[in-house]
Parts: sequence; structure tokens; C-alpha cells
Amino acid sequence: MGSNPSSIYTLPFPYELHGQHQSVESCLEEIQLFFKQQAIPEEIACMVIEPVLGEGGYVSAPTAFLEGLRDICTEHGILLIADEVQTGFGRTGKLFAMQHHPNVEPDILVMAKGLAGGFPLSAVAARAELADQQVPGTMGGTYAGNVVACAAAVATQKVIRDEGLVERSRIQGAKLKEGLLELQDRFPDLIRDVRGPGCMVGLEFQPDAPEGINKSVSQSCFENGMLLLPASVFPTIRFIPPLTVSDEEVQMGLDIFEKSLKEVIEK
Repeated sequence: MGSNPSSIYTLPFPYELHGQHQSVESCLEEIQLFFKQQAIPEEIACMVIEPVLGEGGYVSAPTAFLEGLRDICTEHGILLIADEVQTGFGRTGKLFAMQHHPNVEPDILVMAKGLAGGFPLSAVAARAELADQQVPGTMGGTYAGNVVACAAAVATQKVIRDEGLVERSRIQGAKLKEGLLELQDRFPDLIRDVRGPGCMVGLEFQPDAPEGINKSVSQSCFENGMLLLPASVFPTIRFIPPLTVSDEEVQMGLDIFEKSLKEVIEK
């Protein structure tokens, strides 16, 4: 028995850095093949996708893939659900990551985390014709409508709006990426890719880099005063600074990362 309940399937995500088999075209073809081999479209209620992979290493879904996915869902009456738990509320330089793809509108959008600045609150938005089909009171839970979390969400959204944090995420994220790209130029044998929108930046090491280098560098950064997390089945480190991060803090983070990287490779 696997970890997923029956009738839940996982399909390839386009990660073009790792070959033709993970291109947009091949991943869309895999969906069509899935319909022929495992489940007919009429058996599929919805498709769920993160517009930027979180645990998968901060890989952005190409616009062409999301457009193709939208077309497939529309053709077969399948709901398209955007999981913006990690990407929502300014993290990617837009209020929601799906706004980077203006021609793709999900049927349902799931959000949490940045919604209330860390307080336990999540929300689901849907097209009116879907939401109106729900009988009032049928969707809820013990902690639904928690007044403290809701107040935190209101305050958080006011700060995001009044302090221009969505635009700040775009600007500060670009500075972070610029600094990491400069490091890539200096260490091309170690750093394979720097990617991600806004303050959601992933750095992937080369396949022939020392085994576990992302974990080693992350640990070294911790010892030097900065928290980073490894991610992905490929050696990746993710940078996710607060949207309020200053120029000085961005530079401090870059300095710590460079120092930690050198400590690891010089051992």
C-alpha cells in the first residue's frame, strides 16, 4: 500500500533542466498517456499543481505547461486547483504566483501561510458557480473562523498593501538572485542553476558536486548565523527571506552563503 489513497495519481512536472523527458511537451503527453493507461478523464475530479514547486526545489511551472493543463482540464470538465500555500501573498513578486500566467485562471485557489503572517489560517477561493453549489455549513472544521487568526490575517494584508511588500519582494528577490548569479559565475563547477521569482529563490548544485553539498552548506550557514533549507531530490538550497528584507540583510545573507560555501569546499 502506498502513501496516497486510491484514485490519487502523481504525474511528471516539467523540470527542463533535467532533460527532454521533463520538457513541457513530454509532460503534457504524459497526461494524455495517463488517460489511456490508468484513468479515463471522466474519473478525474481535479488536477492540483503548485505554480512554483516548494519542496521540489523552487521550480517554476512554465507558462506553456499551465496553459496546456488549463486546456486539458477545460476540455474534459476537470477542475484546475492552484496550490498557493507557499507562493501566495507576495512571495513571488506578485500577490499570487498564478498572476505570472495571466492567461491561466484556476477554478480553485488554495492559500495559507502568508495569509496571516504565520498564524494558523488557510482559505479556499473558487469561481462563484462552484462556491454557490456548496450548502452553507458543509465546509468547515474545529478551527474554522478562528477570530485571532482572522484578525492577524486582516492586519497582515494591510501591511502587505500599505508597505508595498509585493513590489518589494520583486525588487529584493532580484537583488538576491543577482548576487547568487555572480557566485555562479565564480563557481560554475559547483553551482548549476539559480532560479525562482521574487523572494522565492532556489540554487541547485552541479550533479558532480560533493554528495550532500546542499545539506553541508545549509549546516555551515546555520553555524554562521543564517537559516537555509535544502530541498528537492536534486542538490538544491532554497532562499525564502521575509518580504521586509533590507538591502543590508540581502548582502549579509549573500556574504554568509559565500563564506559557508567556501568552508565546505575547502574541507
